[in-house]
Amino acid sequence: MSDSVPAWYALSVDEVFRHIVSGPAGLCQEEATRRLRAQGSNLLPRDRPLGWWRILARQFASPLMLVLFAAVAVSVWLGDALDAAVIAAAGGLNVLVGFIQEYKANHALEQLRNLVMPQALVLREGRETRIAATDVVVGDLLVLRAGDHVAADARLVACTNLEANEAPLTGESAPIPKSVEAVSETASLADRGNMVYAGTTIAAGRGRALVVATGSHTELGGIAALVRASREAPTPLQAEMARLTRWISGGILAFVFVLFAGGMAVGNDPVVLFQTAVALAVAAIPEGLAVSVTVALAIGAGRVLKRRALVRRLVAAETLGSVSVICTDKTGTITQGNMRVVEVLSAGSGFPPELLLPGSVPTDAEFLLSLSVLCNDATIEEPSRGVGTPTERALVLAGHDAGISLSDLRVAWGRIDEISFDSSRKFMTTLHRQEGVSPSLLIAKGAPERILDFCASVWEEGGERPLGQKARTAWQQRIDEASAEGKRVLGVAYRLSETSSIPRPPAGLVLAGFVVLQDPLRPDAREQVRAAAAAGIRTVLVTGDHPKTAAAIATEAGILRGPDRLATGDMVNQWTDDELVRRAEWIDVYARVEPGHKARIIHAWQAKGASVAMTGDGVNDAPALKVADIGVALGSGTEAAKQASDMVLLDDRIGTLSTAVEEGRAIFENVRKVLAYLMASCFTETILIAGALLARLPLPLLPVQILWINLVADTFPAVGLALGRGEPDAMRCPPRPRREPVLSREMALLVFGVGAAADVLLFGVYAWYLSVVGDLDRARTLLFAAAGVSSLLYALVFKSLRRPLFSLVPPFQPWLPFGVLAGLALMAVALFVPFFQNLFHVVPLTLTDGLIVAAVAVIKLAAAEVGKRKIFRSQA
Repeated sequence: MSDSVPAWYALSVDEVFRHIVSGPAGLCQEEATRRLRAQGSNLLPRDRPLGWWRILARQFASPLMLVLFAAVAVSVWLGDALDAAVIAAAGGLNVLVGFIQEYKANHALEQLRNLVMPQALVLREGRETRIAATDVVVGDLLVLRAGDHVAADARLVACTNLEANEAPLTGESAPIPKSVEAVSETASLADRGNMVYAGTTIAAGRGRALVVATGSHTELGGIAALVRASREAPTPLQAEMARLTRWISGGILAFVFVLFAGGMAVGNDPVVLFQTAVALAVAAIPEGLAVSVTVALAIGAGRVLKRRALVRRLVAAETLGSVSVICTDKTGTITQGNMRVVEVLSAGSGFPPELLLPGSVPTDAEFLLSLSVLCNDATIEEPSRGVGTPTERALVLAGHDAGISLSDLRVAWGRIDEISFDSSRKFMTTLHRQEGVSPSLLIAKGAPERILDFCASVWEEGGERPLGQKARTAWQQRIDEASAEGKRVLGVAYRLSETSSIPRPPAGLVLAGFVVLQDPLRPDAREQVRAAAAAGIRTVLVTGDHPKTAAAIATEAGILRGPDRLATGDMVNQWTDDELVRRAEWIDVYARVEPGHKARIIHAWQAKGASVAMTGDGVNDAPALKVADIGVALGSGTEAAKQASDMVLLDDRIGTLSTAVEEGRAIFENVRKVLAYLMASCFTETILIAGALLARLPLPLLPVQILWINLVADTFPAVGLALGRGEPDAMRCPPRPRREPVLSREMALLVFGVGAAADVLLFGVYAWYLSVVGDLDRARTLLFAAAGVSSLLYALVFKSLRRPLFSLVPPFQPWLPFGVLAGLALMAVALFVPFFQNLFHVVPLTLTDGLIVAAVAVIKLAAAEVGKRKIFRSQA
């Protein structure tokens, strides 16, 4: 066998046999065994799954975790076992949360591998033999029949009425007629009519095909390679959290270095410096952040699920809110993925009385559908489920919906002869006879131009009338109009005959009319496109379908804004990546694309700063789903698409995506509020410790007290913020920029600017109280209470960043007030329960102390609310 890989579809059958070194009888068993050893099993490549221990180890690589566990080591070295245990518990909880999130590995390759069926029928030494699909080798002859799954890429060498369903691979909804004739070497994947591919199925007919590629060398294997090569880019939240982590870690390390250098220079006690460093590290790290963000994402994902969309990757939930471009597939996404009869065009009026069943007087449309059902091999298993090719299923289902009994009709008019549909003839003919009735009924169904050629008349006013050229021209114009709209037209004709066999070709037929079929637009597709546009989201159609079909569907859906805004896969091949980036914003529709094209299109939009959502349902969509910022699979799609995706639309409604985007925007806002709130609390504690260091005062808060505020008391208000509903006008605002930080400039000003002014007041109270009372434990207790209570009330500021605290828009939401009350209860436990008093080194406070705590908390809340209204006034 030659080492080169020619374009098999461009070679004749004899040339393919010579290159492969095989023959019409297939391989002998000895040669097949030798090739199996040389080529390897017919399996897709696989990556070794990531072990749980490696996933766990990765959690400790976070800079925040390193700083936190360094604080544990210092606490142990200082002999403070309690602080060490509490800090370790906080770090361990964050590690556990991260481990659980990452442990859910992506199994897209496993699902792609499962599409290769376990058995195949091959011809070896002239005998049909069923073998394991993994044992198929190049040179085997596959024996293909309707319903078979293709085990490898193969070149057809013989076929009869063969049609293959390649929708999972190419996106083409209709079965592809196959032949053995060679095609152009430049033919696209969807136009290689003499090839069958691994992972596809045979929809009709039978044939034999010579295997030319197995395993990773198949088209399916190429897709698997694309999936393997596609590295999931971090979501905007992940990227921002990583940046924030580096910022916090770097700040802590820098501050600690300055602390030690300055402290040692002035002769401070190293032990005191260590204690201060530990307190500073604990204060600056928002220990509850990982848990709170996870809760915010989980709550948001739960709300998305209630709207019939399943979020598979938790961190992807917030990415929905930043989506600015939706690249959507056509079949099963914009359209319903099922051919349906959309129009019945009767050519005449009435029909011969010999064709009437007893007690039946059908309308012209019902008569036309009855002929379509008789000249048809599809069946109905259930009232809403047809079995057969999509076109024939659509016809029998339309007949059923019109009240035609398929079984009664076929029993009354038994089939006595047939000529099956052939892609070269483009029509099907059947001959029927009714018991006790002399004339037979000849029916032809197929391409309208062929049926018109066979017809000589129409039935009108009780008799046949000639079909003139004017009528033919008018019908051809209507057919062309329907075809231009992406619809498929079938012609139907008949003739009463005394013969018992079908003439070839049929002639002198009576034109019954035409049936128009279409894979219809989903009912909410156009509305979804319109709603997305109103929210500043661009919808781009990316499909493997023919350009005319894609243009018609895209126009109907409101996507295509002009004929020059459509590009084909061949055009994309000719463009460099830079050219594609420049043209991306102009193109509305990409037709005849292959899997690699989809990934390039997504990368082009991402290079322009867009956050891209890709919707799809087929194997061919898997690589693009993985490289998109958020991959969205349909619930009825392939498992490979689902496993490569971040979200699954359970109800297949494309409109669900818009509601999911709305929830995504709410999720991001909630994550932003949680982050700002926890950062504000940490900043307060950092200001207090830094102030004490500069003023040469004792530590105002102990590490264990800081952890109680950060990890326990503040967690409940943070969860309350995570449960909040989005702003009512969220979908009237444009999507946030891809690189917009979670902690925006306005939020940073609120947290660090307004917060600093209030925190200076808090530190002043501590310094004043310590100088007046002279009791360090009591001063620390007062500050512990004041810092905790003011932090809890501060959460109310973040209920809405664009509206006042007591605004009734949006409607009252109880979770945040409940969270604040729960936090206050926990602070009370730490301050008044004797066991916890000893644990946190606090002493009882007087009523006057309580009033001071309340006054400080209210002043800080009022200052923050005034600052918020001034900072966010432009967004209200």
